[in-house]
Amino acid sequence: RGIDRVNQTMAKPKKQFKKYAILLWILPAMGVLLWLSNSWHDSPDTIIVSKNKLTIEGQYGIVLGYDEIKKLKLTDSLPKTLKRYNGYAEGDVRKGRFSTGFNKRVNLVLNSNAKPYLYIETKKNRRIYFSETTERNKDLYNQITSALEVYSPNYIYFED
Repeated sequence: RGIDRVNQTMAKPKKQFKKYAILLWILPAMGVLLWLSNSWHDSPDTIIVSKNKLTIEGQYGIVLGYDEIKKLKLTDSLPKTLKRYNGYAEGDVRKGRFSTGFNKRVNLVLNSNAKPYLYIETKKNRRIYFSETTERNKDLYNQITSALEVYSPNYIYFED
């Protein structure tokens, strides 16, 4: 009997040690995953202007043919009321789908609060706001308008 008691009391610390050992592995792994997910959202998205299409890279990226673009402009303002519908918003970084006060949906790919924002509207009324840096936004606007002149000759320029 005495030996059984000793074995039972020694078995309890081994079980507890296993529980704590598992926790010691799980908690750091969760921390690393959380850090990776935050750094993934904070990584800047960019637009690639290619021969046949416009590609917004990133988690909330979009590929548009030039013939799909109805309106392109530089604007200093965003819709007044923006509520995150599906996406990420922290500080100046806002990415994903947001709804406006008029129950319209917009896609934001804002790596910063640099103005002017690049505004793209498709023929299917999809609205996209993009921002990287002020100079990059202007440069992208010029690249896209040049591509539209070549690959979508029926494009109509809108000026506000």
